[in-house]
Amino acid sequence: MEQGIWAWIRRNTLERAIRALGERAQIHHSLAKVEPDRHEKERLRQDADGDEQAKKELWHVRHQGTFVSDHSVSGNSAPVQQTHVTAPTIKSTRDLLYAAVIALSLITNLVLWSKLHDADKDIQTQVWLRDDALTKFEQGPYADLKAHVLALEINCKR
Repeated sequence: MEQGIWAWIRRNTLERAIRALGERAQIHHSLAKVEPDRHEKERLRQDADGDEQAKKELWHVRHQGTFVSDHSVSGNSAPVQQTHVTAPTIKSTRDLLYAAVIALSLITNLVLWSKLHDADKDIQTQVWLRDDALTKFEQGPYADLKAHVLALEINCKR
């Protein structure tokens, strides 16, 4: 129970720190817009960028599960452990474009592999029929059709 409380306190603290850093970065940006001194304006922008970077780092810590508490439950039974799986988030157009290109490449590779596999099977069948001069075909699963083929050949010659 106590671990759950500490995890809740850590999560709320991180969320408040993220919010505070975002607000502070906005304040620095707004001050930089109205500041007449060029050096002071640059310092305010650097402070805002530093706040934004710290906010991003805290956000990653919060969402990557670094502060995930131990969810093992012990009571009258054996401990139960939960596993957290997080998916990466796509943050920019470039990442989205890379993901689309990789997905398209995988689909193309699968289609080409399928066509190559079918072509290989066709070639194997042709080699099989050529090498055996149709003896396996005539003696194999279609042997009972041989009489029908002969009858059709006779009928066609008339």
